[in-house]
Amino acid sequence: MEKFEFYKNSATSWEAMLVAIKNAKKSILLEQFIFLPDFYGEKFLDALVLKAKEGVSVKILCDHAGSFSLSKKEIVKELNSSGVEIRFFNPIFPWSPHQVTFWYFRNHRKLLVVDDSLGFTGSVCIGEEMRNWRETYVEVTGEAVKDMVESFFVMWNKEYTKARFYKKKGEFPIALNESRYITNAPLPRKRFIYYELQKLLQSAKVSIDITTPYFLPNNRILSLLKRAGKRGVNVRILLPHSTDHPMVDAGSKTFFTTLLKSKVKIFCYETMIHSKTFAIDGTVASVGSMNFDNVSLLYNFEGNLISTNKCFVEEIENHFNEDLKLAKEIKLAEWQKRPLFQKIFEAMVFPFRKFL
Repeated sequence: MEKFEFYKNSATSWEAMLVAIKNAKKSILLEQFIFLPDFYGEKFLDALVLKAKEGVSVKILCDHAGSFSLSKKEIVKELNSSGVEIRFFNPIFPWSPHQVTFWYFRNHRKLLVVDDSLGFTGSVCIGEEMRNWRETYVEVTGEAVKDMVESFFVMWNKEYTKARFYKKKGEFPIALNESRYITNAPLPRKRFIYYELQKLLQSAKVSIDITTPYFLPNNRILSLLKRAGKRGVNVRILLPHSTDHPMVDAGSKTFFTTLLKSKVKIFCYETMIHSKTFAIDGTVASVGSMNFDNVSLLYNFEGNLISTNKCFVEEIENHFNEDLKLAKEIKLAEWQKRPLFQKIFEAMVFPFRKFL
């Protein structure tokens, strides 16, 4: 039977993860985009080393670009000598001319699985600088955890073409009151979250609620959102007022006018919100690592928990509505009167927005 526990910031998520690690009996699988060896990162490393010394199988898979500071030889050597297995996905070489596009084809997934029976996933990375960000992270039991384990080993063994989603062509993967951990890979016919998202946006009849820190959709997703707004679906998009990437913020804003004219509602959260969720028609919802931007949709390895479980969907919708209380709606008339320098900056970023 599925059970869910939600966490709304990094600090409480880390506490729950550390408790699960402490209670591990057989195995720990940790997959992270950003894992910094700072104060909080050291807490995780100490806990993982301790479990490895107790005989628990500990595997850590980190993206090399996101967790570059963790890949120092002395850290890796110490972990290996303690029995911890650690690998870095898609290694980067800073001075190589081939690293111009290093931000693409990254492992952006974030998950923890303990004893093959308890899973965690969502938007939370490990690093002190992200401690106070508004996040959405979920602890889950049930069949979806099996998907997480399979997904982890696909990445661990670099067997990307073995990633599975549909059992039969055209089969809807999420049955009533079911949850699935679904992946995205930048490979032919392996962008499964992207495919599912398109179908859900296209079929939406009542509501679409999206929370994302980085909003740079490709033409297909942009078109589906605009069509939904025009046909009367209550489309609401929640973004942070500003993020840690000013150019991405400017790129996001270049979409505001066309969306607002299509009756899509846009809200800006007062502080940094890093949650990556969506809920559609009150029947299906998702939390995971995928942003609504080109890089996540098409070029990175992502993982989302998508569920039709009523309690799960209601929780995501409740989070969204609570977050709106700390957000300001952007109105078209007001938006068109924004300062000239802001319009100029957005115009400068516009030609590059598909690469951000």
